[in-house]
Amino acid sequence: MISHLKKIASVTFVVLLCQGTFVRASEANDAQKSAVESYFGAIKETFQKGLELVLESTEGVTLVAGGFSKADLFKVKTSKGPFIVKIMKDSPKEDILTEFNAAKITGDAGVGPQLYYSDLETKTLVLGYIDNNNSINRHATPFHKLVAAKIRALHDAKPLERDLLFFEILRQDAKRLVDLETVSPFLDESDIELYGKMAKEIEAIFEQFPEDIRSVHHDISPHNVLYTNGEAWLIDWETASNDYYPIDLCMFANFHIYDESLLPTFLETYYGRKVTALERAKFDVIRPFCYAFHGFRLAFLSNLKTFPELGDVMEYKDFQLAIRRGEVDLGPPVSLFKLAVSTMTKSMSMLKGPEFKEGLKVLKAHLNSQESTL
Repeated sequence: MISHLKKIASVTFVVLLCQGTFVRASEANDAQKSAVESYFGAIKETFQKGLELVLESTEGVTLVAGGFSKADLFKVKTSKGPFIVKIMKDSPKEDILTEFNAAKITGDAGVGPQLYYSDLETKTLVLGYIDNNNSINRHATPFHKLVAAKIRALHDAKPLERDLLFFEILRQDAKRLVDLETVSPFLDESDIELYGKMAKEIEAIFEQFPEDIRSVHHDISPHNVLYTNGEAWLIDWETASNDYYPIDLCMFANFHIYDESLLPTFLETYYGRKVTALERAKFDVIRPFCYAFHGFRLAFLSNLKTFPELGDVMEYKDFQLAIRRGEVDLGPPVSLFKLAVSTMTKSMSMLKGPEFKEGLKVLKAHLNSQESTL
């Protein structure tokens, strides 16, 4: 095992993590190769504890990456087949415990990869490997229906150990942005007031529907949905919790459904029937806040201390499609910040749009009718 780790820096096709960026070994200079060797030396003990107990012998280790996760992911080839080793070295303990718990539940439910091993001391998980295939059109109905079925299976699975994160995270992130004086590129003062008022009102409304609390992923982005052999899989559970299930439906739709005419089929697949007016209202009123959830996160990930000159910022749909086509590099902080601005602009347009207003009207009418029957 250790000998394989020592050889990794010299393997030309392996993607390596050096000084916060990904480089190929064939392109690495001596300083970068030294950094790689030091990095693998530091995690050697973790590999010994987390792998050899489960995988017995290894035939090769490759560092892989995807999304904005803080974890290090390794594809490990063994005589039993490939596995993924996830080391959450920079994650808070609560997020690690959530990941362990959710990985077990979702693996058993057939929603995510099977969990084979977890160890809190070394912050390590060993998961089944899924070979992601991007050949399917992720913006078309066949893919939407596959994921709708997986989301439903997740929501029907056993509850998680952490509760109600969505609105709490929104409050925390909004406060952080205000404290850092980084709200102005997203929202003017009247928008800030409207956003705060409506977020509080929507949270109070959803509290009237405790039956809607299920195991929720919170981040069903393209990076967290794998596809292989005609089946979709969900991964990465650090922000998962028991929460209001329409959140996951909105998160997926925001990232994958750009033709709104395809939305009813996605929702009907999830419910297994026609969607009621009340169910659609819940979807429509929480959807703007799902955009905001990611807009805030992207702003923090950019880690900019001052506002850059943004120039033209693409509309959200065009931005996402450009990312999928490889036309946008999200490595530079300014690119992340532009995506954050685009996402928050979309959030506010939906918050002021007819679907939100009609959904809010339907929900209030339903709750008023419930009160009148008591």
